[in-house]
Amino acid sequence: MQPCTDKPSLECSDEIDINFDATVFSQISNGVAPAGFNLLLFQPNNPPQSPGDYSALAVVANPSLAPFSVDFTLTGTGTPTSQTFTINEFDSNGFFEGVATSGVTTLVSTVPEPASFSLIGAGMIIGGIFLGFRFSVKRAGSG
Repeated sequence: MQPCTDKPSLECSDEIDINFDATVFSQISNGVAPAGFNLLLFQPNNPPQSPGDYSALAVVANPSLAPFSVDFTLTGTGTPTSQTFTINEFDSNGFFEGVATSGVTTLVSTVPEPASFSLIGAGMIIGGIFLGFRFSVKRAGSG
């Protein structure tokens, strides 16, 4: 049985497809797609020199369009740019009908924050210095 056999909207049986250039990206992982999508990730350079691919296929009519995301590893230096994407239409038998639209993704930087243990450790060091200074002032005043 094919998903969305009645195809009541353009969103049913459509695929969001994002390519990742094999010369820029070495790995894609942790793909996220909202409920109502089947998600597949294909790694860059597998087979050699082929792009990586993020493919999310809508399997229900009018699925949620909550944010889509994927993590990636760069092969070189510099910062990544936005990726081009296409929305491909498929019929109820899974045959490609054409490209519905295309565009550019929005890059959301999630630079790792300092670990909470590091922050706690820094706080304890600062607190220890403060307490040590406070005790040395008390001793100087009482002696």
